[in-house]
Parts: sequence; C-alpha cells; structure tokens
Amino acid sequence: MPTGFTLGSERIEVAVSPYGMRRICLTRADGAQERLDPAPGTPEHWRERLSQRHPKVSRATAVGAVAVLVVNLVLLAPQLLEVVAHLSVRSDRFPPSVSPVSLPVWLNTILTVTAALAATERALTFRHHRIVDIETEGLSP
Repeated sequence: MPTGFTLGSERIEVAVSPYGMRRICLTRADGAQERLDPAPGTPEHWRERLSQRHPKVSRATAVGAVAVLVVNLVLLAPQLLEVVAHLSVRSDRFPPSVSPVSLPVWLNTILTVTAALAATERALTFRHHRIVDIETEGLSP
C-alpha cells in the first residue's frame, strides 16, 4: 500500500492503515485528484453521516481521539523504549533505558485500548498525521 487501479485514462488510488482506509481518490488524466465518497454500509460511510448530521459531536470525537493519541504517545512511548532497550537482541546496541513513566498494567491496558479506538476513529475520517498516529501505525510512511 498505497496501490492504484487504472480505469481507462483515470486511476483510483488507495492507501490503508491497520485501522481502515487512509485515502481513496480518483486521479483524472489531467492530474486533478478527487476524494471518493465512502460506500454505503461501510464504517467510513457511517462516520461521514455522523459528521454531517451531528457536526459538534463529530468534532468533539475527533478532538478526543487526537488527545488520546497524544497522551498515549507521551505516556507509553518511554515505556516501550525501555522494553525494547532491554531485549537481548538490542541490549548490545543500546544502553539500558529506564522509563521515567511507570504505570500499572491495568492503566497501560486502558491506554492501549483507547489508542486503538482513537486510531480507528481517525482512520474512519481519513485523517492521518505522521507524529500523532505513530503509536498505532509504527514508523512506516
């Protein structure tokens, strides 16, 4: 991914994330791009309808998703770095790292689940930010 499908002189381009569609657009012969609407019955279509019918709820959900991902990035990233630094495969390359953040397992579990939900919400709205979504998508472009 991304991939494309040629339709005569036009092309449909698609990119996905682990949580849903990242982008789907029609590229015309002159190079102009047009985002395609989600197909009825898909989660992306449901999210778009929510956005049209209840814009305040939609906006609050989007802001909440970004907040969850930023909080998770700040709290979970140092803990993950500590785990990676202690792996026997990596221990010879990296000095030992001790996370300044130490949360109980139940809180880490809640943060991980909320991050997955927030990432899903962002995927359903075709939103992606390299830094904000790094936690749920890894380092791939």
